Amino acid sequence: MANQDSKFKISQNISYPSHLDSFEKKSSSAFGKAVGDIIYSEWFHKGSGRCRFYTSKATFQERRIYANGLVKMTKYHDKIGTNGDVSLLSLSIKPLSRMPKIVDLVVNGMVNRKYSIVAKAIDPVSQENKQAYRKRIESDQNTLPIIQQAKEASGLDIASMPVDQLPETKEELDIHMQMEWKPSNCLSNQLAIATVMAENEYDLTIDKQIKRDLVVDGIACNFTRLNPAKGIIQKRIDPSDLVYSETKDPFFRDCFYKGHVEKVLVSDIFVEFPELLNDAEVKKEIIESGSRWSVMHELSNSDNLKGTANLIYFTYKTFRERASKIKKKANGEVLIDDAKEFFDASKPIDKKDKFTRTSVVEEVLFEGIMVLGTNILLKWELAKSMSRPKSNNRKVCEQYNIVAPNFQDGIISSLVGRMMPIEDKANITELKAEQIIQGITPDGIAIDVDALAEIELGEGKKQTVQQSLNMYLQKGSYLYRSSQIGGDYNNAQKPFQEVKTGDSINKLTALRNENNGYIAELTDVVGLNKASDASTPDRNSLVGIQKMAAYNSNLATRHILDGANYLTLKSAETISYCISDILKYYPSLREDLIRKIGATAVEDLDYVKDLHLSDFAIFLELEMDDEERAMLDTDLSMAIEKGQIGLDDKYKIRDIKVLKLAIQYLSILIKKRAKITQEQKAQEAQQKSDMDIRTSQQANQFAQQTIQVQMQADAQKQQAITEGEIAKEKTRGEQDRLTLEEKIKGDLAVQQLMNQGMIQKNSIIEDNKDTRIDKASSNQSELAHQKANNAPPIDFEAKNAEMKMFDLTQ
Repeated sequence: MANQDSKFKISQNISYPSHLDSFEKKSSSAFGKAVGDIIYSEWFHKGSGRCRFYTSKATFQERRIYANGLVKMTKYHDKIGTNGDVSLLSLSIKPLSRMPKIVDLVVNGMVNRKYSIVAKAIDPVSQENKQAYRKRIESDQNTLPIIQQAKEASGLDIASMPVDQLPETKEELDIHMQMEWKPSNCLSNQLAIATVMAENEYDLTIDKQIKRDLVVDGIACNFTRLNPAKGIIQKRIDPSDLVYSETKDPFFRDCFYKGHVEKVLVSDIFVEFPELLNDAEVKKEIIESGSRWSVMHELSNSDNLKGTANLIYFTYKTFRERASKIKKKANGEVLIDDAKEFFDASKPIDKKDKFTRTSVVEEVLFEGIMVLGTNILLKWELAKSMSRPKSNNRKVCEQYNIVAPNFQDGIISSLVGRMMPIEDKANITELKAEQIIQGITPDGIAIDVDALAEIELGEGKKQTVQQSLNMYLQKGSYLYRSSQIGGDYNNAQKPFQEVKTGDSINKLTALRNENNGYIAELTDVVGLNKASDASTPDRNSLVGIQKMAAYNSNLATRHILDGANYLTLKSAETISYCISDILKYYPSLREDLIRKIGATAVEDLDYVKDLHLSDFAIFLELEMDDEERAMLDTDLSMAIEKGQIGLDDKYKIRDIKVLKLAIQYLSILIKKRAKITQEQKAQEAQQKSDMDIRTSQQANQFAQQTIQVQMQADAQKQQAITEGEIAKEKTRGEQDRLTLEEKIKGDLAVQQLMNQGMIQKNSIIEDNKDTRIDKASSNQSELAHQKANNAPPIDFEAKNAEMKMFDLTQ
């Protein structure tokens, strides 16, 4: 399609095409040309000065010059020299810029934050499968004792998973559903998205460029489109080439047109649109459009490359109504057929036909291409591959995703834009310092020639003027006279005096201090601190704390990371819907995609084929950075040392990419291990108690057996004793009998002896009695005789003793 007008003019006063026009009118080239006129008017009309497009482009170009440290110092010379004349000064042309370092610090810090794209199936079938799986696990939890008994009895595990892996609590089940339960269609979709993004080198190039655009320009855009011939295409659009309709949304969601300008080879235009070669006038206009456009907007020669043309690619979002007519036959059969947009069911062609009209309204995208500098519309057609979310198939996924976190009232602010005024002041300070350095001269010496007269040293010696000067220059000492030779006072007195050339050093010091203040402001204006800069780190600060302050904990730059993640998320969503369309409508691309995914995951091939039946919610999960992972490893090591988790648990947790989820899982494992430990302790205590009881029972049993044995032994002993006693008694009785018999015999013998003795005694007694009687009688007789005769006393004892000598019985 090619529309041309010999008179090309950009007008500010144009009439906007109506969104309420019929779809047939919207599909016409005239409508597409009207949309092109809107873009021309809003972006390329030169009112007072340059147009909006090139003014915005110049702003972005200036920010990039500052961000790359390519500012020319000559822009500050008019503020340094006298009336702008710096011919007498030799000043630097290239700056010593600090901004590239700060920009790289912020960008690289965000690039290091890895992320995972997660696809969660939200279609009714997947949700039912998920709920069914959860209910199976909950049922296993409720019947766990029966399952354990069945396993012990038969050795078969009838649970949904191994009993030792079965979640025990609701919290653990929630974590299990997030971590371990993943349907194959979700895994396949994630793999397909990752494959497409890897083919387009999204992580290697596009993501890094987007984050740098957000830091430098304050706006970024990525482009995602399904090309039936090439597959899914992703690329980064230069923010300085963007055009979009008026909006106040930082995510540009309410723009009805979006596009970008691109410089292409004229030959490529004719390759894509070969029908243009048949129109010589159109061909000539396209060839001359590049130079004509450069003259119109006063572009530099570097922007005007021969053999190129400037094309504007754009999309236009509107709506269309899909009408259907429904006819119900007498037999109850219902016929549904497409109807024209303005079909009126009340006015059928055939009066016998009775129809009912129904319609749905859906968003659509038109694609257009115009040649800048001409009225030629190369392309205007309904997008051939409009991807739609299955949860809301009336919405359309846009090809351009744009975000500007600091966007307000049409003004786009950026971190570099904030730093530029400070960088200007710092550069002027540097030039001032150079000017002072160049003006610094060595300290001089004031020499009084008259005071350098010859000095008498005595003994005819003299110190000449030259010798005095040499002495001062070499030693710093000199001789002088307070009076002249004639005796007059020496007014000069000291011939040498140092001359200070000025206070340049103090001025230079003040400028350096001021410059250091500007350097501090550069980091402060973007929300970074000295720890993040790492140029003057605190000796008491840990490296990890510096890194966290630089990247992850920097709330001042978090909006940039969120903006980049938003573009990645929208791009992943579009890819997911495009994959579904490929599997359903494009057989060649479908087989190619299956082969690519099948090379990595053959088991998912069957599920990939059914992805067009599923609907997914796509979201991003920021992975742990090095510092967060180091902190997690430290916590895991401490938990292992305390016996709260095992070594296998540590590596299972390290496989989790999200810190929050890892901490939740760690908490569950610690509680689970504590419960197991408590149960083990209780079991050990029970075992110990059972052992004590068994030991006590055994001790009691042993004691009873001992008592029984002792009783038996005592009984046997008693029996033996009794038997011994009996035998002893028998023996004793026998012995007593014998003893008694002997005693009786002895007693009889003794008695006999006693009797005999008694007889003898009695006999002796009687004899003695008789003897005493006889003696007494004799003694009486003798006493009587002694009395009668008055004889001397008689000594009877002596007499008896004498008589004993004659006793024959002795």
